[in-house]
Amino acid sequence: MYTNRGINMLSFIITISLFVTIQYCINFFQNTLQNPNVAISEVSEVNNYINDTIDEETNVEEIVEEQEQTNIDFWKVEIPKINLVAAVNEGTTGDILFKSVGHFDQTPKFDGNVGLAGHNRGYNMNFFEKIKNLDVGDKIIYMYEGKSREYEVEKLVIIKETDWSYLETTNDNRVTLITCVKDSPEYRLCVQGKEIIESLD
Repeated sequence: MYTNRGINMLSFIITISLFVTIQYCINFFQNTLQNPNVAISEVSEVNNYINDTIDEETNVEEIVEEQEQTNIDFWKVEIPKINLVAAVNEGTTGDILFKSVGHFDQTPKFDGNVGLAGHNRGYNMNFFEKIKNLDVGDKIIYMYEGKSREYEVEKLVIIKETDWSYLETTNDNRVTLITCVKDSPEYRLCVQGKEIIESLD
């Protein structure tokens, strides 16, 4: 008799526990259905956290390097003296200059006077940081669509930011590099190279 009473008590406790658990689940799902915005908000918070974590852990330089590599065999500029090898992309907007050297789209891409721009400080990628160290006679190598041309520096001049004369059309082949001047936002450094023509003698 004592044993049966104990079994009945245990069955009662289990039944009550199951009832409470089932009631809790019902209430939870009812609240979720009645307030879907709460569930959506919680999911959004999780997604935002994941995205923020990805952004924090993403290596910007690795992305830039990958972007450069996809273009560097197609369009690039090299300056041996300052150990520069950089991809070139069309345009001189901020997003272009963040990842590569930019091409002034009003200038030709190969024959004539090719105009290029680049940052020299204050950014992750300062491709023209050392062009101020170039001297007359230093070599610049430019390649576009498998065609290559070598130039030697002919001019290093400080120009007004509004002076576009060095990007004008020329009868010979030149490459013109333009970058900012430290602490002088109204001026630009312009380095211009002229094509090296091999003598037939």
